Amino acid sequence: MKLLDFGLAKLAAPKSAFTQSAASVATNQPTVLPLTLEGTILGTLGYMPPEQLEGGDGDARSDIFAFGAILFEMTTGRRAFTGKSNVSLMAAILDHEPPPISSIQSISPPALDEVARICLAKNPDDRWQSAADLLHALKLALKAGLPSSVTAAAEPKGGKVRERAAWAVAALFMLATTAGTTWWWLRSDPPPPAKVSFEIPGQPSPSLLQFALSPDGANFVAPITTPQGAALWLRQLDQIEGRTLSAAVQGGSFPFWSPDGRFIAFFALGKLNKIDLVGSPAQPLCDAAEGRGGTWNRDGVILFAPTASGPLFTVPAVGGIPVQVTELDQPRQETAHRHPKFLPDGEHFVFFVASGKPENSGIYLGVLGSKETTRLVASDVMAAFAPPDHLLFIRENTLMAQLFDPSRLELQGDPFPIAEDWGSKSTLQH
Repeated sequence: MKLLDFGLAKLAAPKSAFTQSAASVATNQPTVLPLTLEGTILGTLGYMPPEQLEGGDGDARSDIFAFGAILFEMTTGRRAFTGKSNVSLMAAILDHEPPPISSIQSISPPALDEVARICLAKNPDDRWQSAADLLHALKLALKAGLPSSVTAAAEPKGGKVRERAAWAVAALFMLATTAGTTWWWLRSDPPPPAKVSFEIPGQPSPSLLQFALSPDGANFVAPITTPQGAALWLRQLDQIEGRTLSAAVQGGSFPFWSPDGRFIAFFALGKLNKIDLVGSPAQPLCDAAEGRGGTWNRDGVILFAPTASGPLFTVPAVGGIPVQVTELDQPRQETAHRHPKFLPDGEHFVFFVASGKPENSGIYLGVLGSKETTRLVASDVMAAFAPPDHLLFIRENTLMAQLFDPSRLELQGDPFPIAEDWGSKSTLQH
């Protein structure tokens, strides 16, 4: 077995004496031009993804494509893409789909067909988005095991069939281990995050809790005060200038985004409203006298705090009559439920509980359809879930993070500081 760099992958020459075909040679031929020559394609063509062949930038998903090509070759004994020349090979990668692994290697687990197909998707957005996702898929394929026809045939015949079946399972386990190593490598040395700084026009809100990033991290919205009145200010982070939504908004506090990033919900004029960024005017959804944050799931349900002191409610994203979700716990002297945030399943959520007893204030866990809540951690204000596995919260003027398993709904390990001097009480008003 050879450990390969999937970015510049190359298989070792076979030790057998037979001569490789022209297609095989072309597939296995690395770039031979000087690396400093402008326009040079760096990598081994047979394992390079379409976006790199077309001159685009690669990322972790490009490595996943290369992994898929190697996975296909290891399990079938054939290359995923072939051509008689570099040009025809690139055309195959850009336009052709390799056959299912199971159509070539009958002892291959059927689940492996889908794993490889997604690895080798032409569009990076259609591939596994991280090595962690790929590792999970490979483990599921390993757990699913071999086709029943193969395992049944192995019993009476024994010999070669049983040996090949055992080899297939062993190879799949090795691939899962390799994916785990790849995931660790990609995660252990991530590229430095881009630093973005800009000035917000007018008078920004004094509360740090009133800024909101879009789900894809590409847009930023904040309430501001201008000579014409209160408004929401929107900026794409890759653009120099932002724009004010004052004409349609007439104010706006505690904004939050729809899951698809098309709408912004906000509180203004005693209502919970939403605005379509395509250009439609703001639409009131329901009454909210003094809103304190909200969250929007993929089922079109908005969970929000309509007042500064009271429980949480839900309302359809198209508008309607709010339905109470939580209840203030009198023995715990709870005074307010605020700033809910849905977890990935769209059912469970975290939210801030204010209490007359400081030891009862903090971040709590709730679920739609139940008024039962569980205290997770002490905090001064709202919390946020940072995918895939961290809960962010503020404690004693410090932004903290702690591992959180969204499937088991449990905190793990100890909290650790992210940023100190997060703000004064006035900037953390809630």
